[in-house]
This record gives sequence, structure tokens and C-alpha cells, in this order.
Amino acid sequence: MRHSRYRQTSDTCCRTEKDALDFVNELGFCWFIDSSEADLPNVRKGSVEAYRKSPGGPLDAVTWWDLKHTLSGRKDCYYAKVLRGRGTFISWECFPLFYAAYGSGSDYQDDYRKGILSREEKRILDLIAQYPEISSRDLRKKFGPIGKDVTRSMDRALQNLQETFRITVAGGSLEGWSLHYWALVQDWVSPAYVSKRIDLAAAKKELVLRYVRMAIAASVGDIAWVFRWKRKEVASLIDDLFREDRVREIEIIGLPGGMYTAH
Repeated sequence: MRHSRYRQTSDTCCRTEKDALDFVNELGFCWFIDSSEADLPNVRKGSVEAYRKSPGGPLDAVTWWDLKHTLSGRKDCYYAKVLRGRGTFISWECFPLFYAAYGSGSDYQDDYRKGILSREEKRILDLIAQYPEISSRDLRKKFGPIGKDVTRSMDRALQNLQETFRITVAGGSLEGWSLHYWALVQDWVSPAYVSKRIDLAAAKKELVLRYVRMAIAASVGDIAWVFRWKRKEVASLIDDLFREDRVREIEIIGLPGGMYTAH
């Protein structure tokens, strides 16, 4: 069942960009590339890698790699490094949940004055605000002198700004290697999604439920790891979902107790 849901069978794998977008919209969110740390749905295993020789052929390697730029460039869905610092596709239906759970929603100039943002993060935000949809190459040139320390500080700032939903990938060059174009989330994402008001606890609870549905079965530890939330908080969210009869506890042979599945 999981292989089918993750598009990892010959009759479900993605063969077109539309298939890949449907995959993202069905799940609500997924990774771009698979990880040895967790078995989560991702576009790579759902297309080119696992079923390269399937009847009809899955997406070829070039098309697969370009999805992070083509889908985001057309605003078909959201793409940035979010979950566990990995490239994550998010459907527009699910975006307000993530924005409520991870986004600051406040002006970055104010956050910098409060000490919430680092100098490097503010520098990047200033540059993207001044040069909308700037390329990674140009951003690096304008950020500061080339050097290992500068590169590390910039990469760290880029990661933090993506995880807090301040900047996003707004397409990219199909000829370069990961040559993203960058935009401020508040400018690039439709106001309908950014301004949608969702309670923080409600947003997190819905994301937990969606993940449990996606994974078929998951533990509190699994969920806490994926979202980088405290286990105690996740346990409380699971308790709420259990009381609402939206999840139930199950036993799986060979696995420790405390596994949950969605109704």
C-alpha cells in the first residue's frame, strides 16, 4: 500500500510533470529526493529512479531534476528546503498550514531589530527585496567576497530563511546546477495563502494527521523527527487526534508499540 501511495510501482510512477504535480497535491507535501534516514514519499523514487524501465517509461533524469524549477517557476506548487532542511514540495492547499506552523508572519526589518535575524539573513533579505527573483549566482556575488567562511555563512542563512518561510525558490535555470531564482515569500506567494489565518496548534495538528495518513503508520518519534518538534508536543497533538477519533493506535509485528494510523 505504501509503495503505491508513494508512486513506487510501475503502474503508479510519475511519467509526466502533471503526474508529479498530482503526486504533490495528493499528499500535500513530499520530499524532492529520498533519504537514507527515513522512508518518506519523494519525487525521485516516484519517478526516475525506481522504475526507469517500467512500461511507458517514467520521467527521464533531466526532466525529474528540473521539477524543482519548472513546478515552482509556474507557481504550480511551493518548493524550498523545509522539512529536515531538505527540498520539499508543498501543495497550495497545504501551504497555509506550513506557513502558520513555521513562518514568522512579521516584517523582517522589525525581527532584525529584535535580534531574531542574523546580519547575514538580513543581508540576503535586503538583496532579494532589491533584486526580485535574483539568481543564486548573482546573489552570491552581491552577498560578499568569495571564500569558504562567507559561503558557509550564506548557505546557513539561506537554509534558515527557507525553513522560516521568508524566502522561496521562484523557478530557476534549467541549464545550471541548482541555479535557483529567489523571492521573498510575502511577494511571491499569493496573498490568499499568506494571509489565511490558522491557529498554530490547529495547523500543527492537521500536519500531523496528514503525515500519519501519508506514512500509513507512524510513531510519535517519527513525527517529531520529520517536523523537528518536541516529542511531548507531538504526543499531545496525537492525543487530541485520538480523542477526536481521527487516529487510532495499532500494533505492527517487529516494531515497538505506539504506532498510529489514520481513520
